Amino acid sequence: MKTVTIVPTVCKGKAAKWEGSVMLRLPTFDEKYEYIERISIDVDDDGSVQASKAKQIAGVREMVKISQKHYEKVDLKHKETGEVISSFEEMQYSEEMHAVLIEVAGMLLNGFKVGNG
Repeated sequence: MKTVTIVPTVCKGKAAKWEGSVMLRLPTFDEKYEYIERISIDVDDDGSVQASKAKQIAGVREMVKISQKHYEKVDLKHKETGEVISSFEEMQYSEEMHAVLIEVAGMLLNGFKVGNG
């Protein structure tokens, strides 16, 4: 099993209200292409994922559901309130975390352009 730790966009920059990271298990080749089949999206020759506007919302919802099994560790904290988010389940109930769920789902489909995990 190979993992990667990412710092979500909501945790980056001087104006970031959150800090922390999320550790994910990378999808295998077979998993990645199974996910693409399940959400009925197109893949360019270079492996980039494309989706029509009509399928985007349904595809995002399905991919976020699929991504749940890839979350190994969630360690996020709101800088002002001290609120701690420590699981995929908790992320689903926080409006501010919905963007992170979508960001991670996209990374699982498009791949991770980062160093060693």
